[in-house]
Amino acid sequence: MTDILMCAFQPSFADDLKKKVSLEIPCNYSSLLDLPEELVIMVLSYIPVSELLYTVCKICRGLKDVVRKMQSLWTIVEFDDSYTIDIAMMEMIVKNNQLVCLNLSNQNITFGSHRFTKLMLKLTPTIQELYVAETPLNNLAFVMSLRNLTTLDISATSINDNQVVILSHASQLRHLYISFTKVTAATIADLSRNFKFLVIFDACQIYFMFTDICLIVSSCEQLRFLHVSFFSQFDIDQAVQTYYKMADTVNPLRYPGDTASTDELVAYYFTSSYTAKEIAGFLLFVHNKFVSVKTVYRMMKRLRLRRYGAESPLINIVQKIIQLHKQGYSNIGYRAMWKILNSCCGINATQETVRIALKAIHYDGVVTRSRRRLVRRRYCNLGPNFCIHIDGYDKLKPFGISVHGALDGFSRKIIWLTASHTNKNPRNVALNFVEFLRQSKRVPRLVRSDAGTENVIIRSIQIALRAVHNDNMSGYRSFSEGRSTGNQRIEMLWSFLCPYFTTF
Repeated sequence: MTDILMCAFQPSFADDLKKKVSLEIPCNYSSLLDLPEELVIMVLSYIPVSELLYTVCKICRGLKDVVRKMQSLWTIVEFDDSYTIDIAMMEMIVKNNQLVCLNLSNQNITFGSHRFTKLMLKLTPTIQELYVAETPLNNLAFVMSLRNLTTLDISATSINDNQVVILSHASQLRHLYISFTKVTAATIADLSRNFKFLVIFDACQIYFMFTDICLIVSSCEQLRFLHVSFFSQFDIDQAVQTYYKMADTVNPLRYPGDTASTDELVAYYFTSSYTAKEIAGFLLFVHNKFVSVKTVYRMMKRLRLRRYGAESPLINIVQKIIQLHKQGYSNIGYRAMWKILNSCCGINATQETVRIALKAIHYDGVVTRSRRRLVRRRYCNLGPNFCIHIDGYDKLKPFGISVHGALDGFSRKIIWLTASHTNKNPRNVALNFVEFLRQSKRVPRLVRSDAGTENVIIRSIQIALRAVHNDNMSGYRSFSEGRSTGNQRIEMLWSFLCPYFTTF
């Protein structure tokens, strides 16, 4: 420490001081308390902010007053993975009035979502970049006070559509990172009119999301960069080919080819029941042809493509509905039947006509569906290790406990039931699955989970291990995603867990 003090009186003390600080200061912070306050501030200015905050909150409380005077010098605060953020450290961060960039992504935060959201409300309005991926954030109310915020990363958080609507008031927001599985395409399309930079993570359901991505592109008037991260098994060319291969099987008008004229492409997408905005998105994103929405409307009018006033004869509609009922479509409603008739069968019909026809053809089915009562169904499982159900339990999150579990659907045996600080990290969840595979030395035939981002690594592992099998559930069919409330077996476990363990 004497050498550091002597360096302050040398002409080139800055470089020597930096070397001394990097070698000696991290080992003995408490010795700084013996130096004058001005020299302490000079020494601490060469130490990373995250390491200094960690030291003040965990090791040397006597430096807290000095650090508060240095907060006006900090504009960027970010942490390595080795630090643990507690309430004291978070309070020191939010009190900085000069903060411009804050990165809390993938950090081990020791307090719950309610306290974290409450502290986020105290952020300074000067902040411009905020990264809070994989944090216990569940509310975006603090965005209303951040008038200068241009970049926001809320991927892998508990944010849903109701909260994302708040971002519609943040007109200054330009860069948004968000998990696509947590927010629908329509919400992103409504919010992305001012975006110049848009990243969509974990676009796993390529068959259904490709049209959604085109909808987003057609809505982004100022978009200059778009990145969609598929799984390693997909690339964008394969996605386009897969989409057109499926489209050829359901569209009565065959795909005209990549070299087709714009009129032929508009007619093809129109017969697939796409709107003018979606057609413009396909032309731009797939065929590299910029056509405005108004021009698409004019082309549809010139080609006499219309959905109103061009209904097929009633006898053809009734015959096709009866034919579809015989093929196994007897339990779908009139909206789904209308979609199939117009997009797959080449028949133009209004929803009102389809509704009246269904009521005349299958009156009992219409009455049953109108009651909106769940019809009890049978759960079928062929044996042990046939289907395992995985899910997370968040009722204890206010106390800092996140539970994740899995059980066998046939025997109801609990495969794993772990408690940790988070159940949203895909790596932590995948470790449980890998340990199960190592102990049992066999791969389950089917894995059932919800569409959360914490299951993406398990999905990749399951599909990769089942890719070489030849049964009817191999490959991509070996992983099933659906609503969390429909995951019957694991929800039964949570219903038992609530009265016996989590209700105090």
